[in-house]
Amino acid sequence: MSVLYFVLALAAAMGIAYLISKLVFKKSGSAKLAVRTNIAAFIMLVVLCSVVSFSAAAAETTPEPISAPISTTAAEAPAPAANHNKGIAFLASAIAIGVAGIGSGIAVAAAAPAAIGATSEDPKNFGRAIIFVALAEGIALYGLLMSFLIYAAANGMK
Repeated sequence: MSVLYFVLALAAAMGIAYLISKLVFKKSGSAKLAVRTNIAAFIMLVVLCSVVSFSAAAAETTPEPISAPISTTAAEAPAPAANHNKGIAFLASAIAIGVAGIGSGIAVAAAAPAAIGATSEDPKNFGRAIIFVALAEGIALYGLLMSFLIYAAANGMK
């Protein structure tokens, strides 16, 4: 259920950040101000998603009020300890895929124009050029894999 809260908070915050940056750019026409607004909205987005995921994980593990008499029989097994690290795992998973996506975008932005230029000069260089672009895309796939591994470790999957 905390995943649903996290996704809903992320979608709402992304929509709000987009609308704020669009309104700021329309009113001022300044790209610098729009970028600053986007960065501030991103920071608010991270804080909001962190708070929502932590509170959802805490809400799932709140203890029940004591209304029945406590029995001390040896047959009752103690309840398993709650995992409070799910919120941090969701945040780590999001950071892993986000940073890998940004790194991949930067690498593709540098490699793709060079590959197009090399191919336009000599079509025989296409095979070598496309390999460098594909290597840059692989960074995002590694980030996605790490995201899945973090999520699986947080949920006790092996």
